[in-house]
Amino acid sequence: MEILCFGDSNTWGHNPAGPSPRFTRQERWTGRLADSLGAGYHIYEEGLCGRTTVFEDPFDAGVCGKETLSVCLRTHMPVDLVVIMLGTNDLKHCFYASADEVSRGIERLIQIVQNPWSCWCTEKLPEILIISPILVGETIAEGPFCEMFGGLRSREISLQLAPKIKQIAEQYHCHFLNAADYAAPSLEDAIHMDAEGHRQLAAAVRDKILEIEKICAESQSQ
Repeated sequence: MEILCFGDSNTWGHNPAGPSPRFTRQERWTGRLADSLGAGYHIYEEGLCGRTTVFEDPFDAGVCGKETLSVCLRTHMPVDLVVIMLGTNDLKHCFYASADEVSRGIERLIQIVQNPWSCWCTEKLPEILIISPILVGETIAEGPFCEMFGGLRSREISLQLAPKIKQIAEQYHCHFLNAADYAAPSLEDAIHMDAEGHRQLAAAVRDKILEIEKICAESQSQ
């Protein structure tokens, strides 16, 4: 099974505590996922720090998800499953996005994956797993990302994301997982998962992928 994981710094593996800026492959959730699934599964890591859904960052070029998703799809084609976990960077103060606007950004990414031209797909389009991101932590106002994320406003909007993103996922017949049900933001910066968060999320995503496989197998047998 070929699996593309498209996300931001929490997929890239940003380490909020250091000293290394990035967790090792064995520590970050995508690497843990690959190890737990084992042979027969190939995980393509496409995590980028600062990546948004559809917003052009005036201070950081090349991080707009809708501009690079089709490139990633074509790079790794054919893929069986696309896992998208984005939305946190949409909460930056410079975008001042609402939960509705963030969910519409996710909708645009789904539309790209479901467009055969994006994947150069001649047969079956990939399944899609949408992961609503972890929450912004309660300590954001005291952390290093306070000004960038507009303090507690980003926390408040993050609390509204999961049901809206789930609604979009269901509308487009995508699978859904809420990362906040399994992992929390670190105390160090209120934005990124610590090593334990990566472990917990990897386990949840593994179980979801096995569930998706079972659903697809049952559908094909009917």
